[in-house]
Amino acid sequence: LTSLPELPNSLETLYCSNNKLTLLPKLPNSLKRLDCSSNKLSELPELPNLLKILNCSSNQLKSLPKLPNSLQYLDCANNKLTFYPEFPQSLNILIRYSNQFISRKDNYNNYLKIIIYN
Repeated sequence: LTSLPELPNSLETLYCSNNKLTLLPKLPNSLKRLDCSSNKLSELPELPNLLKILNCSSNQLKSLPKLPNSLQYLDCANNKLTFYPEFPQSLNILIRYSNQFISRKDNYNNYLKIIIYN
């Protein structure tokens, strides 16, 4: 699979992992769970405000878009990320190993429950 069609407005979960996607379409505002891991994505579209779970690991991402305040789980491991995004206080689990971070911005120490990093 190299592309996705336009997504329905009522979609709450999208699993599109293990494909050859290079772009994602506009994500519906209703989306709560997104697994786009193991693709060829170099960027993500704007993330919906209701998103709670994001797995974008094993892509070619150099940056992440603004993370929604509802996000609780983020797996961004095995990408080409160089800078930390601003993490929302709702975030409980962060998995971020195998990236190329050159900027360290620890804005998550007080509220994250699990951090897995290199």
